[in-house]
Amino acid sequence: MARSLAGVMTFRLLILAAAMGRLACGIVRMRDARLDALPELSTPHAEIRTEALGLSAVEVEQLITVPLEADLLNEVVGVPIIRSEALPGLSSAVLTKGLRQ
Repeated sequence: MARSLAGVMTFRLLILAAAMGRLACGIVRMRDARLDALPELSTPHAEIRTEALGLSAVEVEQLITVPLEADLLNEVVGVPIIRSEALPGLSSAVLTKGLRQ
C-alpha cells in the first residue's frame, strides 16, 4: 500500500495529465452522442387498460372506470393527475405524476 501511494505521489503530474486527457475525450465524445442516447426527461406516467368485451361504453364507465378511480386510483400517493376514458369494451386510466391542474 505504501509503495503504491509513493508511486502515485511520485508521478502525480503524469496521473493528472491522464485524468485531464480522459476528461477531454469524454467531452468530445459527448458532443457526438446521438440524442436518443441521452435520458428522456418527460413526466412519468402509467396507463391502466381493462378490457370488458361485449359491454357498451356506458356500461364500461359504470362497472369498471368509476369504481377503479373511486376505490383504488384516488388513494395513490404522489399522483395528482388522473385521466380516464371509457370506450366500448375498453377502460383506460392514465396516472401522471406532476403538478395538480
